[in-house]
Amino acid sequence: MTAASTVKAIGVDERGIPMVDPAFVPQVVGGDVDWRGQLDALREAFPLFRVGEDKTIWVTRHETARELFADGETFYEPNWVQQFGSHDALLDGSGFKPTDDFDAVAGAHRQVRLRRAVMEHFTPKYVKTWEPRMHEVARELLARFSDRGECDFVNEYSKYFFPYLSAQWLGAPKKDWDQLVQWQHEIFQLKPTTEGDRMLHMSGQAMNSVLQYVSGLIAEKRVNPDDSFTSYAVHTTVDGTPLTEEEVRGIMTITVLGSAHTVTAHLGEIFRHLADHPEHQKLVAEDPDAIDALGEELLRVRSPFGHSRVVTKDIDFHGVQLHRGEQLFVMYSMVNRDPRCPGFDQVDVERRPNPHLAFNYGPRRCIGLHWARFARNVAIEEWHKQIPSYRLGVDVTELTEQIYAGTGFPSLPLVWK
Repeated sequence: MTAASTVKAIGVDERGIPMVDPAFVPQVVGGDVDWRGQLDALREAFPLFRVGEDKTIWVTRHETARELFADGETFYEPNWVQQFGSHDALLDGSGFKPTDDFDAVAGAHRQVRLRRAVMEHFTPKYVKTWEPRMHEVARELLARFSDRGECDFVNEYSKYFFPYLSAQWLGAPKKDWDQLVQWQHEIFQLKPTTEGDRMLHMSGQAMNSVLQYVSGLIAEKRVNPDDSFTSYAVHTTVDGTPLTEEEVRGIMTITVLGSAHTVTAHLGEIFRHLADHPEHQKLVAEDPDAIDALGEELLRVRSPFGHSRVVTKDIDFHGVQLHRGEQLFVMYSMVNRDPRCPGFDQVDVERRPNPHLAFNYGPRRCIGLHWARFARNVAIEEWHKQIPSYRLGVDVTELTEQIYAGTGFPSLPLVWK
């Protein structure tokens, strides 16, 4: 499916919002399936839609999504610090619902204050101090297989690269890094249910283990402070007031989970593209300064998953009446490829600036975006120093890709000899 004319709604709801066949929005696909082309077709057919009977409303156009993200009070993203800091909320799957006394303005302001409290560890200046360690981790991983002539890029390189850096930054001892990687990996892999559907087991043993580990690390840094981010979070304040135990645990849990699959998936998408484009391999191998622009463009056209927002008040939104408590969702690949945004219908590996939404936008823009960019660029640079030319090691039909939760390719075999 590559044209909007092939997409038809299976019905409309009481407000006229199209309801599309869930088959148009799969969770896991074969490596030869053009699922982004399917999403492009949906975007061109419908500015808003729902998937089957699911009540979530998908926003498909770039400028509409940007508008949504910019208004953090009307379109609210739940406070992940509070939600992830609550052991019960994570394990029972309870989501955010705006109660009668919910104050979206106060909630948004609290999120800003929490971000400000830890921002020192997310600035470009601070992240750049970690570049030597990024290079070191990349080289250590490459040494495991670079002479072999082949590897599984995901399971031998990208799966470990950023989680190793995150574990070191958090102050976890090196003996625990591999265990953390395995727990993180398990949490984000879709598993079949008894009904044949697939879901994330956020309430499984791996999540329990991460929560217990985070609590133990926090306790350790309270007694033995050091220069780790965990110690910083434990002893920092917001407007002169120490963070609560729930807030510290939430910040730490988000950091562990956020580092688990984001950069891993992004690197997988980049190297899947590079494996088929030797001219781009040559470009980044010969000119490391070109890596960032290429990485940003591939992040735009091959974005991972997306984010949702909860409507906090009844509002007319582009001709559709939305109600308090409803959920909207933005799939980044869909809005980032919108041809209504000038030039976005073309792949331009030299594009600057690149106003994509893959890092979100507005008050909830990804706090870790500088970590992601620096780490991505180092991972690509170090790889091409040692392996400047390579190709896919299997037929594309042998690959699979997990769209849901944005984890990308579970395996990506590459060969170079």
